[in-house]
Amino acid sequence: MGASVFPPQAPPDAAAFMIRHRVAIGVSVVVQTQYVAAGHVLTEASGQWTLFDGVTRTRYLVDRAARVLRRLDPPEVLAQVRALRATLGEPHVSLAGSGIPMRGHLCRRYILHVTHPRLSASTDAYVTTVPALAGTALHAARLLSQEALPFSPPLDPADLVVQSSIVLLQQQREVRQTVTLEALEAASANALLDECLAFRITI
Repeated sequence: MGASVFPPQAPPDAAAFMIRHRVAIGVSVVVQTQYVAAGHVLTEASGQWTLFDGVTRTRYLVDRAARVLRRLDPPEVLAQVRALRATLGEPHVSLAGSGIPMRGHLCRRYILHVTHPRLSASTDAYVTTVPALAGTALHAARLLSQEALPFSPPLDPADLVVQSSIVLLQQQREVRQTVTLEALEAASANALLDECLAFRITI
């Protein structure tokens, strides 16, 4: 255990956004809300909060009752995930169009395929560009997540997924996941983020 070691927040005029996605896996639906700032990404889904620190590239589970941050992504788990990704290989990616209207945004469409005896997957994703996102920690947070998800489209720091559909087939069992952008708004200071940055960090 130890004290919080986060540096001071970026100045108030730094870019910050509230991003909300609807994630459906089969019949289950989860709404994920993110507060995205220059140095951190605070994410809520199903009542659970996580905090990503863009400097240390570390994710934490937020325990507000105990006022602590618990480290996620232990190295041994990440090593297992990287080994699985190496086994599956990199997906085949094709750009299927650009300037495509989707939910109020002009998007590029990407098609991805992964085929392996253990697993096959396909992704159909629509991606837009929001230049101000490049000044936030969102892309660094995504890169960490993508170590575990080899089915994501290629994204630059200013990119945002507007809609995607992933179909996984393993041992004759199909799993379908859809992600839909529901809101993208400029945001001001976030009191919960400020609160979390004062929490104690624990293992």
